[in-house]
Amino acid sequence: MDGMFKIALAADLSEEAKALADEADRRFGHEDYVGALDKYGAAQRAAGGRNVEFLHRIGRCHLKLEQFDEAANVLKHALKLDPANAALKKDYKLAVDRSGKPTAKSKARSKVR
Repeated sequence: MDGMFKIALAADLSEEAKALADEADRRFGHEDYVGALDKYGAAQRAAGGRNVEFLHRIGRCHLKLEQFDEAANVLKHALKLDPANAALKKDYKLAVDRSGKPTAKSKARSKVR
């Protein structure tokens, strides 16, 4: 799949995780976000539960499904694993903005006012 999800997966991923991710990417590309979410979740479990790219993709599915709270939660977890990831930061900000959840910065600003 071309575009955002054209990512070289780590060599240490199992064949099962890679196959599930490929199927999830195909579903995402066909706008089957529910199906993609299911497959990315399965790929994440097959990869041991701490794969940042799969978490990011899960978060993107939630964004597409307009499940902004869920997206924010998943992307926040991914950012804890990869805090320098600019794409994750961008998607997390989008999720938080759309969910209406206050961020740590906005909480601090509201206390100052």
